[in-house]
Amino acid sequence: FLDQTGMLWTVTIDDQTIVSAITGLMPIKGMQGLFRANQIGQTTLSAVGDPPCRQSLPPCMAPSMLFQIQIIVQ
Repeated sequence: FLDQTGMLWTVTIDDQTIVSAITGLMPIKGMQGLFRANQIGQTTLSAVGDPPCRQSLPPCMAPSMLFQIQIIVQ
């Protein structure tokens, strides 16, 4: 569960042939995504959280947050 204090999260998966996001479902409050294991292998899921002020002009200098996990599908 990623911090929900106003951060704007972008989630990426390095190898989507191993794990991919399931789309088209209504998300539950606080849920960042629902994912499917597609085949045996290993990949990295990364989530970068930016404070909303980073989208302002000029953008603020508040730091981003990084969350990263290694996923192993067996």
